[in-house]
Amino acid sequence: MSSIIEIGDQKISESEVLPLLAKYGMLPQLIREVIIEQAIANITCNPEERNAAYSRFYQNNQIANDEQMKSWLRQNGMDSEQLEYLILRDIKLEKFKQETWDNKVESYFLQVKNQLDKVVYSLIRTKNIGIAQELFFRIQDRENTFAELAKKYSQGAEAETGGLIGPVELSAPHPQIGQILKA
Repeated sequence: MSSIIEIGDQKISESEVLPLLAKYGMLPQLIREVIIEQAIANITCNPEERNAAYSRFYQNNQIANDEQMKSWLRQNGMDSEQLEYLILRDIKLEKFKQETWDNKVESYFLQVKNQLDKVVYSLIRTKNIGIAQELFFRIQDRENTFAELAKKYSQGAEAETGGLIGPVELSAPHPQIGQILKA
């Protein structure tokens, strides 16, 4: 059995590669990348997209000439074909997403928006309207802070947090409070 990879003194055979990928938790990443490669296989890039992608790559990796490029390829164990795949991958993936889901994203977002929106709000809960009015005037006149009054007078769990509630889904508070927060 011949080795396909040598790392220092260790020789890794073909039959050892998959168990090693699994052992190091890299097998799911490999599977993900293979699926992505299959999905973007037929996506093409126009010359402007190619040039922009190469320019970004050169800039991000501080490559200014052919010698530096050859050195980068050697250090990363790649050939120019593999490099082209790497450079164009993100553009192809973005184009695939646009072609596949662009017309569906907004409608899906609008369907689940209420589940995604989170709010943080402050509340003092009391059954006594007289106390509620008194607290309102104290806050308005800056006699006390909202948090101080919430700790002292609120009749719910929010008294522990100075009246602060959240972040919670917009659908969690009472519907009337939810409508006010939504507005």
